[in-house]
Amino acid sequence: MTSPIPAPTGVPIGEQLGFVEYLVTDECVRLFRESVDYSGANFPNIAALDSQIVLLQKRHLQVLESVTHSDQYFRPPVTSRRLQVTGWIRDRRQNRGVESLTVETFAVDEIGTEILRSQHVFRLGTARAPERLGRRPGGGRRASQPEVLPPLEKRITEETIEQFEAARRALIGAQADLTRDLRSNVHSSADLASGMGLAATVAPEEMGLAYVHELLDRRYGMDFRQGGWLTVNYRRPMHAGDTLTAKGLVARTESEGDRTTSFVQVWLENERGEMAITGEARVIVPSPLT
Repeated sequence: MTSPIPAPTGVPIGEQLGFVEYLVTDECVRLFRESVDYSGANFPNIAALDSQIVLLQKRHLQVLESVTHSDQYFRPPVTSRRLQVTGWIRDRRQNRGVESLTVETFAVDEIGTEILRSQHVFRLGTARAPERLGRRPGGGRRASQPEVLPPLEKRITEETIEQFEAARRALIGAQADLTRDLRSNVHSSADLASGMGLAATVAPEEMGLAYVHELLDRRYGMDFRQGGWLTVNYRRPMHAGDTLTAKGLVARTESEGDRTTSFVQVWLENERGEMAITGEARVIVPSPLT
């Protein structure tokens, strides 16, 4: 395991983190789609942990957990093309003794097609922070007749967690070693998870992100895949055995010319009604990129 260094002390804002490259293959796409149980899943690089990899290959920090993840989607990656991801440190903070870094990444393919921009906030440290109690999104100005998106139910199992990790390994290959010691101990073994006091094997946060992505993809299609924004807050771990439901509510809309922008509150809850993820999406219909 990499040795932690004091953070964010000595980590300059704006520092370039280099880049990573990987090839998107038909096998990568197949493994990703099987792991999230969606034959139309179109951004397999959700599983690649781009932000964490570019950070760890430059800064040997012990990443505690993901806090917030924001994506802007341009084009789904094309199989047989290589992706190049560059990253830099945008911000560093310390709040009540908790240290965090904000990392931005930008992914393009080998012919220069923009794929994805991301911003990721990582909490740093040596022990898992207490679970944060997520609440269903609410408040704010709502549409007179808010649209409720059809809910999407998923069940996490040991097998789907391993399939997701296999998709990640297929994408980033040897670079997976950068995150192996920090993640795989609780993501790949029920016995180890139990020994750490966890209820069951913990699923990668990005699995939940993929479920919310599917919820929006099914509703908005190409307008979301090419030009949509999605920001999620990771509230509590997802475990093998959990049944999760992704939900969404159109909080408000704004029209300009022939285009309508929808602001969608999204969340992912388990069978006990506990919030694993909350967030917001923004979708322009028709998208300027379609």
